[in-house]
Amino acid sequence: MSFSNQKILLLIISVYFLSHLIGITDPANGYHAWRESDTAAVNESFAKETTNIFLPRIHQREDKSGITGMEFPIYNFTAGMIQRVLPKSALAAHASARMLSTLIGLLALLGIFKLGSKLFSERTGLFAAFFLLCSPLFFFYSRKIQPDIILVAASIWAVYYFLKAVEDDNKPNLIYSVLLASLASLIKPTALFIGVPFVYIIYRKNRSVGDLFKIKYIASGFVILALTFIWNSHAKNLQNEYGLFSFYLGGDMMAYWAKTNWCEFFHNIFVGWLSELFLGLGAMVGTVIGLIYLRKFEKNTGVVLSWILGAYIIFFFVSEHMSAFHDYYGFVAVPGLVLLAAYTFEKVIYSGNKFMKYFFSVLMVASAGLVYPRVQHRYGNYKNANFEQNRKVINKYIPADSRITIEDSSPAIELYRAGRFGWTFRPGAKPNVIEQQAKAGASYAVYTRSKPDSTIAANYTKIGEDGKLVIFELVRD
Repeated sequence: MSFSNQKILLLIISVYFLSHLIGITDPANGYHAWRESDTAAVNESFAKETTNIFLPRIHQREDKSGITGMEFPIYNFTAGMIQRVLPKSALAAHASARMLSTLIGLLALLGIFKLGSKLFSERTGLFAAFFLLCSPLFFFYSRKIQPDIILVAASIWAVYYFLKAVEDDNKPNLIYSVLLASLASLIKPTALFIGVPFVYIIYRKNRSVGDLFKIKYIASGFVILALTFIWNSHAKNLQNEYGLFSFYLGGDMMAYWAKTNWCEFFHNIFVGWLSELFLGLGAMVGTVIGLIYLRKFEKNTGVVLSWILGAYIIFFFVSEHMSAFHDYYGFVAVPGLVLLAAYTFEKVIYSGNKFMKYFFSVLMVASAGLVYPRVQHRYGNYKNANFEQNRKVINKYIPADSRITIEDSSPAIELYRAGRFGWTFRPGAKPNVIEQQAKAGASYAVYTRSKPDSTIAANYTKIGEDGKLVIFELVRD
């Protein structure tokens, strides 16, 4: 790599890293706070309860052990083990988890640079790193306390090593690729889209269908599918054995499609999310114009297009999520789209047409400038002081080993914020709901936003109140 390219890559990495340090100690908050709370709670359980990666535990456990099925908890386990050696504070826990996501995102940036460089040129690799940083979806989720960033980073490096393995007939690279692809699919089976670019990469070398049936490739596919199947079977067995079903692990596909809002689905994947989240408006406009302008493409664009095709096929298997607000299920398409944008911009800017050079340079500036404005509304709505204050109040009135029920419109946020295990009840829940939970083992009830029901106030003792928090001991007077 030339010295000038090194400086540009270092600048991209520095901007990424420094921008992600802002709010590094934030608790689970903002857009998808419930998903962050789910993840952070499992992190906390690994830090405080168990080091068995095969038995992850959640806080919304009612009177049970908390063991449940979920995606392979490598992210949670790693974050939990880091928390074990850090000062025992929520701020340190949140900072370490967000830093873990940030560092994995950094690996994704380096990976897209390497992949773009291998497919096309170092300049394309730099454009790819730039546009990945400018993807609002990547920028936002690469600091969230969620494991999805692992899927993206692992997929990029898996394709990179698979390319090297096929081109050089190199077994170690094939092993690296299989392990990384398996890791990605263990995070979410949507990562199995990677089979499409893998098949294309094998076929394009000799243009022979027979190559697809070589033992090493058949074995590689079998390992990836087998590991994915084994973990998901184990996770479902955990759900059945321990009776907790908080994590979605698949269902009837026809029923799934019946629930899909197809207008929203197609709008999201081809218009809204594609232009606003996956790439960003500037990069999207440039890519479309650039593809029309170029007309002729290098053969390696087939690898990129097969990536995008595989991702879009997978979207139909998670259509209900893609038609709602679970935009992180679209993460699998981002690296492929970024590579296509990078290739297009590099070719157009260095084509010799001055107008196109300046126009596309403006689009690059627009891509960078629109990243944060697109996602800024997603940050924060639970401040550090509020989180720390809530835990301080809960710790003052409720013993650490007590089961509670807490008012929450989601299944996970308030239990995590309280640092306790147990149940939740919806705002406006009838008194009999809380009474049933008390009979099942809840020792305390915590109201977080609404006025306690008069029946609860009459039958149970209020032991604490601070701000909006009102705490009752669930022992009848």
